[in-house]
Amino acid sequence: MSLQKDSMPPDETVGPIWLGVSSSLVVLLLITTVLRLWARFACRNLGWDDYTIALAAITATVRYAFGVMQLPHGNGRHRVYLGDHDYMMVNMYGWWGQLFHFTSMAFLKVSLCLLVIRIQSTKTLRALLYILMIGSVVINLAVVIILLAECRPVGFWRGNSAQCWPNAIRIYAIWTSIAYSVFSDLLCSLLPLAMVWRIRIPSQKKAMVTGLMSLGLV
Repeated sequence: MSLQKDSMPPDETVGPIWLGVSSSLVVLLLITTVLRLWARFACRNLGWDDYTIALAAITATVRYAFGVMQLPHGNGRHRVYLGDHDYMMVNMYGWWGQLFHFTSMAFLKVSLCLLVIRIQSTKTLRALLYILMIGSVVINLAVVIILLAECRPVGFWRGNSAQCWPNAIRIYAIWTSIAYSVFSDLLCSLLPLAMVWRIRIPSQKKAMVTGLMSLGLV
């Protein structure tokens, strides 16, 4: 018994850390989104990039809410310290959260691409960004469809009571979405930088604007 206890991980949780970091980011997200929409509305300059970023913020906030609902059931603790019911509830809320997470990612990528098109729209650039948008929507929608279709009844949290596809299908789909997201982030961040250096402004201002826009790579 002593050896078994010694081999077990410590009974600790990272839930409060997740809550603090996520809450701060969600508050920042909502403030910046509201300010952006207010500024665009005041200038009568609302566009599809604004509507899609609003949808991204809403779905991201819903995803955060499901994360908060996981915490009372022990999310952030090691599995061995969770009862079967709590483990099921963590997975259930996590499943709902994933649906909204990948939906939010699709809206976000579309908004970023539309924003770049608004800044500068050449034929080649528009074609490239529309390809990126379509790819993002298709890949993230595919993950959502897999989450909905992989088990009968719906939801992999049901355990032995559900008949599910192999977990590898869902896992590989999620990794594909992440890889595409990183690629599109790099491209959407680097394209505006290239455009800035073509503008005839002092080099000091170019460097400052480039530094600010490079924050998108962080």
